[in-house]
Amino acid sequence: MLKTLITALLIFAPKHVTEGTAHENAAAALHASQETGVPAKLLLAMAYHESKYSPEALSRMQCGDSGCKRTTGMWTSTKRPPGSRPTFYCGIMQVGGWVSWEECLRLRNDTMLNYLTGAQHLVSWMNDPYCDHLGDEANLTCALRGYSGGYPAIKAQSTKYVSAIYLLQRKIERAISKVDVS
Repeated sequence: MLKTLITALLIFAPKHVTEGTAHENAAAALHASQETGVPAKLLLAMAYHESKYSPEALSRMQCGDSGCKRTTGMWTSTKRPPGSRPTFYCGIMQVGGWVSWEECLRLRNDTMLNYLTGAQHLVSWMNDPYCDHLGDEANLTCALRGYSGGYPAIKAQSTKYVSAIYLLQRKIERAISKVDVS
């Protein structure tokens, strides 16, 4: 399955992955899937949406004279962004929250840990009282809402993130089917 996922990622996201990046992400997604039961294809879809598979992706509260605002994008430095507050969402799966900058760096530098933490976070939303009483598909949809925006996204029944993830997952599945046919 690892070779299939690597080849599928190269088909799915040729602008964003090299063979090494595809291998690292596929292996991490498979490992996290085995540990948590979250499908690897779903984790790869989430990772693409969150960061295009870049460990340098960073979301943070950036504060200045006019207040604080959420800032997203790539941060290549290992030094904490000036004026940032510790609501860091770090790396490929954009995991973290109220973590220190040192923990953020650890998450950014360890792809296996980043995927596993992301998968565990999704599972925690699946087990959350807001989601756990729903049927399988509705439970996952609820958990994806929680992953992307917490309780406000669940309560608003927001669809943007969920739709994007399911679309990306289907594209990955199509890439896998091309590999399986070959």
